[in-house]
Amino acid sequence: MEARTHGFDDWAQLQKEMGALRSASPREQYEAGQRAGVQTGCEGLADVLFAIQKSRLGRAALVEQSNSHAVFRISDCRCGWGQVGRGFAAGFISGALMSTGVYSHVRVEEVSCGEPPGCVCVFRAALVLKA
Repeated sequence: MEARTHGFDDWAQLQKEMGALRSASPREQYEAGQRAGVQTGCEGLADVLFAIQKSRLGRAALVEQSNSHAVFRISDCRCGWGQVGRGFAAGFISGALMSTGVYSHVRVEEVSCGEPPGCVCVFRAALVLKA
Protein backbone atom coordinates (compact mmCIF):
# COMPACT_ATOMS: atom_id res chain seq x y z
CA MET A 1 0.00 0.00 0.00
CA GLU A 2 1.32 3.45 -0.92
CA ALA A 3 2.03 5.85 1.95
CA ARG A 4 -0.02 9.03 1.99
CA THR A 5 2.20 12.11 1.99
CA HIS A 6 0.40 15.10 3.42
CA GLY A 7 0.76 18.06 1.10
CA PHE A 8 4.47 17.63 0.33
CA ASP A 9 4.19 16.25 -3.19
CA ASP A 10 6.51 18.84 -4.69
CA TRP A 11 9.65 20.64 -3.63
CA ALA A 12 8.13 24.14 -4.00
CA GLN A 13 5.43 23.29 -1.45
CA LEU A 14 8.00 21.94 1.01
CA GLN A 15 10.14 25.07 0.60
CA LYS A 16 7.08 27.22 1.33
CA GLU A 17 6.39 25.26 4.52
CA MET A 18 10.03 25.56 5.55
CA GLY A 19 10.13 29.29 4.84
CA ALA A 20 7.32 29.80 7.32
CA LEU A 21 9.48 28.14 10.00
CA ARG A 22 12.57 30.35 9.64
CA SER A 23 11.78 32.31 12.82
CA ALA A 24 10.46 29.30 14.73
CA SER A 25 12.39 27.71 17.59
CA PRO A 26 14.17 24.41 16.93
CA ARG A 27 11.46 22.64 18.93
CA GLU A 28 8.70 24.25 16.82
CA GLN A 29 10.53 23.22 13.64
CA TYR A 30 10.83 19.62 14.87
CA GLU A 31 7.16 19.55 15.89
CA ALA A 32 6.05 20.93 12.50
CA GLY A 33 7.98 18.18 10.74
CA GLN A 34 6.57 15.62 13.16
CA ARG A 35 2.98 16.73 12.45
CA ALA A 36 3.60 16.38 8.71
CA GLY A 37 5.23 12.98 9.17
CA VAL A 38 2.40 11.61 11.31
CA GLN A 39 -0.05 12.44 8.53
CA THR A 40 1.76 10.15 6.08
CA GLY A 41 -0.05 7.11 7.50
CA CYS A 42 2.89 4.75 7.06
CA GLU A 43 2.32 1.05 7.75
CA GLY A 44 5.97 0.00 8.08
CA LEU A 45 9.58 1.02 7.53
CA ALA A 46 9.32 0.64 3.76
CA ASP A 47 6.51 3.21 3.80
CA VAL A 48 8.63 5.53 5.97
CA LEU A 49 11.44 5.40 3.40
CA PHE A 50 8.94 6.03 0.62
CA ALA A 51 7.38 8.99 2.51
CA ILE A 52 10.80 10.61 3.01
CA GLN A 53 11.49 10.36 -0.72
CA LYS A 54 7.98 11.38 -1.76
CA SER A 55 8.24 14.47 0.45
CA ARG A 56 11.44 15.33 -1.46
CA LEU A 57 13.57 15.47 1.65
CA GLY A 58 16.05 13.19 -0.15
CA ARG A 59 16.67 9.57 -1.14
CA ALA A 60 16.33 7.48 2.00
CA ALA A 61 17.95 4.21 3.01
CA LEU A 62 17.72 2.25 6.25
CA VAL A 63 21.32 1.63 7.35
CA GLU A 64 20.75 -0.12 10.68
CA GLN A 65 17.74 -1.25 12.68
CA SER A 66 16.97 -2.87 16.02
CA ASN A 67 14.01 -2.82 18.42
CA SER A 68 15.46 0.30 20.06
CA HIS A 69 16.88 2.33 17.19
CA ALA A 70 17.02 2.91 13.45
CA VAL A 71 19.62 4.75 11.40
CA PHE A 72 18.61 6.44 8.15
CA ARG A 73 20.97 7.71 5.44
CA ILE A 74 19.44 10.48 3.33
CA SER A 75 21.26 11.07 0.04
CA ASP A 76 20.66 14.36 -1.76
CA CYS A 77 19.39 15.61 1.60
CA ARG A 78 17.49 18.89 1.54
CA CYS A 79 18.27 19.78 5.17
CA GLY A 80 21.28 21.94 4.32
CA TRP A 81 19.47 25.23 4.90
CA GLY A 82 20.61 25.35 8.52
CA GLN A 83 18.72 24.36 11.65
CA VAL A 84 15.28 24.90 10.10
CA GLY A 85 15.78 22.09 7.60
CA ARG A 86 17.48 19.77 10.06
CA GLY A 87 14.77 20.15 12.69
CA PHE A 88 11.98 19.69 10.19
CA ALA A 89 13.60 16.65 8.56
CA ALA A 90 14.24 14.94 11.92
CA GLY A 91 10.68 15.68 13.02
CA PHE A 92 9.27 14.37 9.74
CA ILE A 93 11.11 11.06 10.16
CA SER A 94 9.89 10.85 13.77
CA GLY A 95 6.29 11.49 12.75
CA ALA A 96 6.41 8.99 9.90
CA LEU A 97 7.77 6.33 12.28
CA MET A 98 5.05 7.14 14.84
CA SER A 99 2.37 6.85 12.14
CA THR A 100 3.20 3.14 11.77
CA GLY A 101 1.54 2.51 15.16
CA VAL A 102 4.44 0.26 16.21
CA TYR A 103 6.18 2.70 18.57
CA SER A 104 5.02 4.41 21.74
CA HIS A 105 7.83 6.97 21.54
CA VAL A 106 10.25 8.08 18.82
CA ARG A 107 12.98 10.72 18.99
CA VAL A 108 15.12 11.48 15.91
CA GLU A 109 18.31 13.50 15.71
CA GLU A 110 20.64 14.28 12.87
CA VAL A 111 24.03 12.78 13.74
CA SER A 112 25.88 13.74 10.56
CA CYS A 113 25.20 16.54 8.09
CA GLY A 114 26.85 16.60 4.71
CA GLU A 115 25.96 20.25 3.94
CA PRO A 116 25.30 21.83 1.43
CA PRO A 117 22.04 20.44 -0.01
CA GLY A 118 22.70 17.43 -2.17
CA CYS A 119 25.00 15.66 0.24
CA VAL A 120 24.44 12.67 2.53
CA CYS A 121 23.04 13.15 6.03
CA VAL A 122 22.51 10.55 8.73
CA PHE A 123 19.60 10.51 11.18
CA ARG A 124 19.32 8.25 14.24
CA ALA A 125 15.93 7.36 15.67
CA ALA A 126 15.57 6.21 19.27
CA LEU A 127 12.55 3.87 19.35
CA VAL A 128 10.32 2.54 22.11
CA LEU A 129 8.05 -0.31 21.00
CA LYS A 130 4.46 -0.37 22.17
CA ALA A 131 3.86 -2.91 24.92
